[in-house]
Amino acid sequence: MSFLTLLFAETAWFALPFELTKITAILWPLLGLAAIAALLMLFKPLLSGILHAALLLMKPRKSLEQRIAEHNATERKLLHRKANDQDGSQVAIATDLRLLRWP
Repeated sequence: MSFLTLLFAETAWFALPFELTKITAILWPLLGLAAIAALLMLFKPLLSGILHAALLLMKPRKSLEQRIAEHNATERKLLHRKANDQDGSQVAIATDLRLLRWP
């Protein structure tokens, strides 16, 4: 064994801990992200329920009467728009559409 091979073997042996620290510096964040992803998958139903409850607190659901009234208002707007479209060419149909607009 020559002196140079002995020297390279010793430097490789001393460089091994530095290489391991580089590898662990890369692997620790990946391990942390994997742990966070596993916890999120485990508690996904709980987290989605909490999110749904928070959204209902901020914007509660409309009552049935409010939803029906909103639907009727949009239908009236649609009939009025169709009546305006037909006003120039077919006045009788436009008049009938305007009469349908009011209950």
